[in-house]
Amino acid sequence: SGTASFETRTYGLEAAGKTYNYIVEETAGNNSGITYDTTPRKISVRFTDNGTGILQKEVTVDSGSATTDDATVYINNEYSADGSTDLQAHKYVADKNGKRLVLDPNKKFKFQLFDVTDGKESADADYPNATEMDENGTVTFRKSYTADDIGKTYTYRIREDASTEFEGYTNTKAYYDAVVKITDAGNGKLGVEKKYYDASGAELATGELPGFTNELNGNVELDIDGTKTFSGANAAKNFNFALTGQDVVYSDTQTVKFAAGDKANKSFSFKLAYTLTDLEGANEKTFHYLLTETPDTTDKSVDYNAENVTYEVAVRVYLEGSVLKAVKTVKQVTGTPVT
Repeated sequence: SGTASFETRTYGLEAAGKTYNYIVEETAGNNSGITYDTTPRKISVRFTDNGTGILQKEVTVDSGSATTDDATVYINNEYSADGSTDLQAHKYVADKNGKRLVLDPNKKFKFQLFDVTDGKESADADYPNATEMDENGTVTFRKSYTADDIGKTYTYRIREDASTEFEGYTNTKAYYDAVVKITDAGNGKLGVEKKYYDASGAELATGELPGFTNELNGNVELDIDGTKTFSGANAAKNFNFALTGQDVVYSDTQTVKFAAGDKANKSFSFKLAYTLTDLEGANEKTFHYLLTETPDTTDKSVDYNAENVTYEVAVRVYLEGSVLKAVKTVKQVTGTPVT
């Protein structure tokens, strides 16, 4: 509030019995945010002579009650200001070793915004329900302020919505606080300063958004199958097969057993298993193996091929969204089929 005074006016005996009228009005300025009160106020001053040599005055302001005091006119101005800020956080996905993976845009994680007063959380009035992140993994809470907020400081807390669950993901219990200070920037604009802090109270670097990381626990299994054909067995026979990794540490053997006179085809299988860790942070990786039969050179009753049969097995392991998948390709590289 402020006071403006006009120069003192002096009246002589000639003013007795007369009424003087004045109009007071505010001249509108050009300051943004201020609503000017340009309504004219009428001040009436009537003088009477009571015979004491001193004039008596009666002052009326806008037909209000009479007063013997000097006229006071109240001009009411309103100041309005506004401002806003976006409170944001970002979603990340990593394997169990902390290596970040490509975010699946179809997994719409949700977040909650809380007001924090004296360390206690309460649902934010503007965002009482969980808010979904966008396709880039960013969630945004826009907060708006008015002149009533000038000089105030607000604390908000951002958490991942615990009810948002996707298969293979481990949710995080981390949270971040956003502290927002409101000042008057003038001309109807507010100054909105925000800072982010992690759960330990450490301030994030300027421009850094709170980051929520979910662990993706993907795994996939794949069978490498084969069939052994053998004819003319007069006695029980065993045949051995080996699968050996070429660019991965792996070695296993399988044995196929034929009873005497058994001419039915026999199957064998190697079971391979992969996890996200095997991708080493990439979205896909191919592993190579050799599948071979190991002839028993001491058994002269079996006519093995002179050249051993070898198959090259390539297994492509990849992420499709948040699901780990695997596909195999088998190619014979040496020998002819053994019977």
